Amino acid sequence: MRPLMFPAPTLAALLGFFTLLGVDFVQAQSSLENLPRNWTGEFRWDGSTEVQGYEITILNIMPVGRNQIEANGCGRVSTGQQSTVINVRMVVDADSLAVQMFESQPDRRNFTTDGSHRGRISKDLRLMAAEWQTQSTGQQGVLQLRAGGTLICPTI
Repeated sequence: MRPLMFPAPTLAALLGFFTLLGVDFVQAQSSLENLPRNWTGEFRWDGSTEVQGYEITILNIMPVGRNQIEANGCGRVSTGQQSTVINVRMVVDADSLAVQMFESQPDRRNFTTDGSHRGRISKDLRLMAAEWQTQSTGQQGVLQLRAGGTLICPTI
């Protein structure tokens, strides 16, 4: 079996490309390395007076493209006597701190996951404000979170 050989210009281009990927990963990691793993706050549907308690725990963070990270974990949404556990996936832009968060796999029926939260994380990484929009109906709500909390994700 012959070793794989590349012409010098091709090899230089490949090395440059992979170096750029590494720099983007390092930049995204360094600017978000202090992203809190726990968040707590509230969600409220537009036009509603009911406040829902909202907690998130991030279990892992990985790079996804140029200067972005993906954070995955769990969440719990509570209203009165009822609580729903969900999976959470966030995509965060390291430069602008724009965030899009998706909810999935609720542990009870009649929980809306057809949409996403879009907003921003503060520069000090302590606050998150986002607006939910349901894709199928257009219904909206506001999410406000602060760093902190004690939610432990259920084991799978």
